[in-house]
Amino acid sequence: MLAVGDETSLRRSLADARAARRDLPGKETVTGALVELHIPIPDRPGVLAEVTTTVGAVGVNIEDLGIEHAPVGGRGTLRLAIIGFKPAGMARDALEAVGYEVLEQPL
Repeated sequence: MLAVGDETSLRRSLADARAARRDLPGKETVTGALVELHIPIPDRPGVLAEVTTTVGAVGVNIEDLGIEHAPVGGRGTLRLAIIGFKPAGMARDALEAVGYEVLEQPL
């Protein structure tokens, strides 16, 4: 459509895409205590994947995450937000079992 300058078809296609996107189901609202796990991590490929896979493997959903990079030393702290004390404990136990240090902080 762009190559041939078909503005009408392009606008229709974009409008259809917008309508389809608006029809996608939203995330369910979950209530409960929010717990943040702080995990010191090395700055190396695969660490984020290892942590998230480990947490997912025990059936725990990560609501949010963030990484704070240390100014020196090739390290940082990964923050995982998890709803519920029991799921947070399951995630902590799983991560500690594979060698991570985990600090649990209720929010």
